[in-house]
Amino acid sequence: MTTEKSASPAALNRLHVLYVEDDSDTRQELALYLKRRVGRLRLAANGLEALKAVEEQPPQLIITDLKMPEMDGLAMVRRLRRMGLEIPVIITSALSDSDTIIEAVGVGIVRYVVKPIQLEELLEQMHQVAREIIKKENCLVVLGERCLANGDELAEMEMKIKGEMARFMKQNTGKGPRDLHVSLTAGSIEIRARGCLTRLEEGILVNRRHHSLVDYHRRLFYTENQQTLVKSLSQVAGCSLRLDEVVCDSRKDQEKLVFAIL
Repeated sequence: MTTEKSASPAALNRLHVLYVEDDSDTRQELALYLKRRVGRLRLAANGLEALKAVEEQPPQLIITDLKMPEMDGLAMVRRLRRMGLEIPVIITSALSDSDTIIEAVGVGIVRYVVKPIQLEELLEQMHQVAREIIKKENCLVVLGERCLANGDELAEMEMKIKGEMARFMKQNTGKGPRDLHVSLTAGSIEIRARGCLTRLEEGILVNRRHHSLVDYHRRLFYTENQQTLVKSLSQVAGCSLRLDEVVCDSRKDQEKLVFAIL
């Protein structure tokens, strides 16, 4: 099991997890890690023990090894599916089990972590499950440990991000956008801006030429300043962000930035 590089903040503290692993050392080592991050953790040594635990109280997430005595991971999941339980499952498996991993897709398992377990990778998979669960519970967006559960909270956060983005553009280009729209989803923040071109850039385009040059210059501006921009928006949002996409269209004088919520 490899060391975690960084722990992305997310709403894991309400997650009920069942961890199934026959190797006692591996089970206890990962259990110590998980207990500090999830709301409730239960352990099982094989598929039969796991089924008994599920019958007592179904978890929200199962993390399971594939090859185990008495009942392996795939047999356990097949039994759960026949019982009508669609509990999300993350399998942990060695690369040598690639055929079994492919077989796992057939029973609805699409999440897996290769052994030795990368803790950062496992945590990211768990974050995705937590976000999906919260979304089903009508929580619109998760920002770090904060859940925006209604439209008013969402609108307030979008306004704060909008104000910070306008301030950033005004401070660094000398001109704020004519129109700015912020949209938060379960996994990203999308910012669309119109009327962003500076007087210099408008002058370059006076003859309706050199659009590619101006587009390049605008993208370069965001790329070179992304550390400052991401930091300022992360502070407003209260969570870590990553700039994933920049689209600049000087012909329409509009831009789109997409930030992933980590």
